[in-house]
Amino acid sequence: PRYGVITGRVTNAQGQPAHGAKVVALVKRAGNLPAEPFTHSPGARALVDERGQYRLYGLIPGEYAVAVSYGPSAAAGVGGAPVGWGVLVYPGNAPPRFFTIPGGDEHRDVDFVIQPAYLYSVSGRVELPTPNAVFSVALVSVDQSALALATLDAAPDGSFCFTGIPPGS
Repeated sequence: PRYGVITGRVTNAQGQPAHGAKVVALVKRAGNLPAEPFTHSPGARALVDERGQYRLYGLIPGEYAVAVSYGPSAAAGVGGAPVGWGVLVYPGNAPPRFFTIPGGDEHRDVDFVIQPAYLYSVSGRVELPTPNAVFSVALVSVDQSALALATLDAAPDGSFCFTGIPPGS
């Protein structure tokens, strides 16, 4: 089969690139299940470059949504007000737009704009089964549970604190 391509830019409201943000193709699932990351092509994930551009490629025929995740590494690249952590699904988190790729198609200008928002903190403690066990903690959206909004390793005592979390559930 001929493979599809999706390209675009990720910027802040002033048009500055969000280099370091991550873009992923999400494959449509049967029924009313949330889309999930497409894992059958290494080109289905991309880092946004210094110009804010990304390119997803190697997409087999099917229906795909596109999502961008950003965090502290991308925050330095978007300038202006802090943006914290976040996940955006094109064109605006709900419902996602699905791009049909029958074979060899290219969808261009699938652009994202990261908007600054009031940011929150989420903290807690993991009850460790043994002292000094190592745990990673992920914060996910109820709408897109396959994508982590933020991840970090819990401290040796099990405590964790996410900062820079945008509004949402």
